[in-house]
Amino acid sequence: MMELKVKWGKEILIVEVDLSSTIAALKEALKDKTGVPVEKQKLMGLKPSMNKDDATLSEAGLAAGKTIMLIGSTESAAAVPTVQAAVVDANEAGGYTASTATSNGLRNIANTCYLNSALQMLRSIPEIRETLASHRGDNVLLRQLGSLLQSLEAAKEAVVPLQLWTTLVQTNPTFGERDEHGGFMQQDAQEVLNLLLQAISAVLPPKYAHLFSGTLHQTLTCTDDTADKGKESEVPFTMLSCNITGEVQTLEAGLERAFDEHFTAPNAALQNDEAKFTRLSQLSQLPEYVFVHMVRFSWRNDIQKKAKILKPISFPIILDTSLVETEALKAAQQPQREVIRERRDRELEKRRRPRTERNEPPAQAEKAEEEKVPLTLQNESGYYELCGVISHKGRSADGGHYVYWGKKAKTWLIYDDEHVAAVSEEDVKRLRGVGEAHIAYVLLYRSRDPVTHTPVIPL
Repeated sequence: MMELKVKWGKEILIVEVDLSSTIAALKEALKDKTGVPVEKQKLMGLKPSMNKDDATLSEAGLAAGKTIMLIGSTESAAAVPTVQAAVVDANEAGGYTASTATSNGLRNIANTCYLNSALQMLRSIPEIRETLASHRGDNVLLRQLGSLLQSLEAAKEAVVPLQLWTTLVQTNPTFGERDEHGGFMQQDAQEVLNLLLQAISAVLPPKYAHLFSGTLHQTLTCTDDTADKGKESEVPFTMLSCNITGEVQTLEAGLERAFDEHFTAPNAALQNDEAKFTRLSQLSQLPEYVFVHMVRFSWRNDIQKKAKILKPISFPIILDTSLVETEALKAAQQPQREVIRERRDRELEKRRRPRTERNEPPAQAEKAEEEKVPLTLQNESGYYELCGVISHKGRSADGGHYVYWGKKAKTWLIYDDEHVAAVSEEDVKRLRGVGEAHIAYVLLYRSRDPVTHTPVIPL
């Protein structure tokens, strides 16, 4: 007899087994321990060719010290707690009425909190759900993603992302790495998010070409070469980086630092292998949604692994990108920024009125102005509203825990795998960083309300 470790959700079960017994016998033992019916059990970590009930445990590759994973839930398990958040739907009269919708989470099946948080962030962009709902291409990963997002919207309980995760591991083996005990390792939420965004961008229709893809105008100059006037280019991006170095204390300062790079590189004309270069970047075209990567993990040669930067970095609820834009883009935005400023003044005036007058329906001209959306969806003002945050808790890039914080209508929710709860905006602001508590890692900003299509107002 030997002791076998079985990971089930967040539990580690110890089961005494005889390697000459069958997988069917192991499943019966697991049923006694967990209550999961045999027909609902899926065992991960066995030899694929021998993962059948009549195979012996030794034939299936089990040995002392090995850990396998059990996927399955009990029939009597209570429904996963969910919360109801107010959402706003347009009615036939053109006004807006409050309704309720249930938010649900994703089960953690193999240290997959990194994937769950990225999926919830993608879920918060309705245009992605719309695009993938009709996707019939050859990309199996995207088909699985589209199916999962539909399941999340249709179900009330937590959803198990097993098929998507299995496809992800098959197509990108890095996400299937195991530790010395045979368990699946923690992976990077930003890396899997970026991988999925790249795949999604390839199938977006023309009207969503700038959904999350923007353009940087870059000027590369060798400062050691007095004859170098700078080489200009337009470079696409799907995620901006906030460098956390030196005196940087805010997101805006981190973006400016990332947009003004200084480095050394070979210069053939000067016959210098370590010539000094600068690369100045400015936003020249804005997407509808902006993803910002807080670069908190960096490689340390002394310990030969990635380490986490715990320095607090504050981030705004309303982001104004004009500080890092080209002059041409700023000029093009002026008409829309003027319209938004006028709307802001009307909104502030409305808030000063008696409460009985605040709910009056907007004038027809004002409604038409708010609902005007460009044919190719993109930001036209430089103003963005924070609507999502992936946070990480812990010191190690290979460990810790990821969760997602998302804004649904006017309510902030935290998605901690299958557990969902309402939180305050102040809770979200505290993600700027305090010690080893949850700290912002990826931020998501949007240009307009996804239901009313009203552009962001910088109140």
